[in-house]
Amino acid sequence: MEIKNGIQCLDTIDLKEKSFSNIINDIEINIINKALKDCNGNISQTAKLLKMKATTLRSKIEKLSLKSQI
Repeated sequence: MEIKNGIQCLDTIDLKEKSFSNIINDIEINIINKALKDCNGNISQTAKLLKMKATTLRSKIEKLSLKSQI
């Protein structure tokens, strides 16, 4: 998958290569990583930027194994 401005380009996704849930996870990881980078790793600011609760963001970070990214 091609990345532009930290976000995956949907037109470059090979649907035969991955399952739907894997594609969604990859996109979610890239969005969260970009937001964390833009907010210097601050969870509260990142959650506000993504318009979600900080607890939801923490849960997604744990689920997607992004803890090392913080």
